[in-house]
Amino acid sequence: MSERKAASDVSAIDEFASTGAPLQRARHAPGYVYTAPEVLAREKDKLFMTDWLFVGRVEEFDRPGDYRAFRVLGEPIAVSRSKDGQLHAFANVCRHRGVEVVTGEGNAETFSCPYHGWSYDLTGRLLAAPYTQDVEGFDVRNCRMTPLRIGTWAGNVFVCFDPGTPPLEEFLASSLASSTSSGWTGADCRPSSRFRSTATGSSSSRT
Repeated sequence: MSERKAASDVSAIDEFASTGAPLQRARHAPGYVYTAPEVLAREKDKLFMTDWLFVGRVEEFDRPGDYRAFRVLGEPIAVSRSKDGQLHAFANVCRHRGVEVVTGEGNAETFSCPYHGWSYDLTGRLLAAPYTQDVEGFDVRNCRMTPLRIGTWAGNVFVCFDPGTPPLEEFLASSLASSTSSGWTGADCRPSSRFRSTATGSSSSRT
């Protein structure tokens, strides 16, 4: 089977059966899984768009107004701490023309779209939309950037795109059980430094 044909059928279980064999007989996954666009698209759909994803530590959003913009396999999102101290996550896409509103990281009172100046509060809710006063049926109060689920565990911040995914505590249950039994809870972890890298490919792009 050619790599091109194999990549077009990423559900072929027999291709991967040896990866789950006992260590002495196990084999690496086929090389195309690290570079094939079809595999990356499947990973995005089945993993990244459904799982809870780690995006940082609570200390990185310590003060009201602290925020950071991310991209998850091309999907722009933002995390911020609002004035009431709550963490929020939302799709970083203006509801007007789809432009990314939040850039980089820092501390802000509000967010403003660079295209037409629509402004949003720290939760992603629309505050003002210039030149829409006469648009019939449009109510600023009913418009916001799409919220995402957000949760914390031991100071670690997670977001989730899928409203049907189990709650964070349930999602992490098996990991929490094993870590607790070993005496490690993660509560004492703190960020010490940050390392950035850009990788191409499929699985390597998760790092």
